[in-house]
Amino acid sequence: MAAFFRPSPKMNIWKSVYFNFKVLPARQAIHLPIHLYGKWNFRFLRGKIKIPLEQVKFGSYRFGFDTAGYFTYCISTISIHKGSKIELGEGVRIGQGVQICLYPNATLRIGNFSSLGDNVKCICYQSIVVGKSTDITWDCQITDFNSHYMLDRKSNSIPNICKPVNIGDYCWICNKTLVMPGTILPNRVVVAASSLLNRNYIKINIQEGSLIGGIPAKLIKTGVYRIYNREDECSLKLYFKKTNECRYKLTSKKSSIEFEE
Repeated sequence: MAAFFRPSPKMNIWKSVYFNFKVLPARQAIHLPIHLYGKWNFRFLRGKIKIPLEQVKFGSYRFGFDTAGYFTYCISTISIHKGSKIELGEGVRIGQGVQICLYPNATLRIGNFSSLGDNVKCICYQSIVVGKSTDITWDCQITDFNSHYMLDRKSNSIPNICKPVNIGDYCWICNKTLVMPGTILPNRVVVAASSLLNRNYIKINIQEGSLIGGIPAKLIKTGVYRIYNREDECSLKLYFKKTNECRYKLTSKKSSIEFEE
C-alpha cells in the first residue's frame, strides 16, 4: 500500500515580502523573518509585529505551514488596526485558515513555542496573552470582548463588554473550544474539546495539572499533564501500536517520561 502524503502549502513569496515590510521595521523586514504559506487576505496592516532580536533572520516564522495534521483550504485573514501590536515569542507556530483581528491599540502576546492551530479565530479588542508552550488547537476561538452592550434592567446598569484574556504556560486548549472575555487560566491545564472558558479559573481554585471541560468548563480531573517531549510521544505511539494496550503504566513516580519540552 502506498504511503499517505499530506500536501504541504506553498510559500506565498510576494505576500510574505509585503507583510514583512508593512508590520516590521525595515531593518528587520529586509531579512524576511516571517514566511507566509498558502492563501492570505490582509484587511488592515496599520499595526506592528514585535519579535525577539535573535529571531530576526530568514524564515524564523512560517505562518500557515505548521498544521494540526489535516489540509484546509480556508484563506487566512489578518487585520491589525492602528496602534495595535502582536508580540511573538521564539518558535511561535500559526496554522492555516486562521482569522486574526486586532482592534486599535490592542495587544496580542504569544509566548515562546506556542501555537494557533488551523482555523483558529483570535479577535482582540484590548489584551489577549497566551503563555509559553501552549497550544490553541484547530477550530478554537479566542476573544476578549462581546460584540454588543446589554442593559441589565434588574440592576439598571450596562456591564463592560471587554475583559482581558490570559492563558498560562504549557496549556493545551483542545479543538472547538471557545475562550471568552475574562478567561484566566493557570499553567499546565488541559481543556477538553468543545468547551467554553469564561471565568478566572485561578480564583475558583483550578490547580496546575488539571483537566477541565464542559459548557462552562468545570474540573474533571487533577494530576493530568500533557506529554510535550516529542521522542516520548513517538515511543508511546509505537508502544500502543505494538501492544494494543489501553494504558502505559509507569514503573515508578520518577520516570523518564517528560511532560515538558
